[in-house]
Amino acid sequence: MLKDDFIEGKAAIKLYTENEKELLKLRIARRSTRVLTRITAICISFLFGLISMLLLLMAVGFAFGTYFNNLALGFLCAGGVGIVLTIISVGLAKRVLEKPIIHQVLKDLSDAGI
Repeated sequence: MLKDDFIEGKAAIKLYTENEKELLKLRIARRSTRVLTRITAICISFLFGLISMLLLLMAVGFAFGTYFNNLALGFLCAGGVGIVLTIISVGLAKRVLEKPIIHQVLKDLSDAGI
């Protein structure tokens, strides 16, 4: 009788550990999928923004070129505008992007119990 209880207990512990392993695998898969999805969305948004900025700066270059009657000068001015916008966006990136991302990662880690 005691031996049967021991065997049943051992089987229950083995089943429990197998279930915990599977649960851990599922949690890891869910977290990694969520992170991969966010990274993909950020990359796609960045590419669309980059293409849009390039087309916008080309249009500005042509507009300045017709205004100054010199396309080279127009594109030079548009390049200057692009450089200024890049410097501003890099300066704001810490406040606008880094802090929310850090807070989200910390929230995800606290939700996971790590």
